[in-house]
Amino acid sequence: AAADLASGEAGLALQYGHSRGTPAHLETLQRWLQERYGSPVRRGGLMTTNGVSHGLELCAACLTTPGDEIIVEQPTYFLAAGIFRDHGLKLTGAPVDA
Repeated sequence: AAADLASGEAGLALQYGHSRGTPAHLETLQRWLQERYGSPVRRGGLMTTNGVSHGLELCAACLTTPGDEIIVEQPTYFLAAGIFRDHGLKLTGAPVDA
C-alpha cells in the first residue's frame, strides 16, 4: 500500500505537488471549461491557486508595480485591499450595483 501511495500522482499527497496543479486536475479543468463555455482552452494557460487570496497575490505580484493605481469594486472582498496595499498599489473604489 505504501508503494502505491508513493507512486505517480498519488505520491503528491505527501508533497507540495506541481506548482500549476496536477496534470490530471488540469486536464479535467480544461475539459470542463471547454464544455461549459464552448471555447478552446489551452491546458498550458491554466493554473490553480490555494484560494482567492492566493490568486490575488499572484496577480498583484506579476501584473503590477508599486505605485500603480487599480480600481476595486466597493464593497470588495474583505482581504483584497490589504493584499493590494502590501504591493504598494493605490486603490480607487468603484460602486457596484446591487
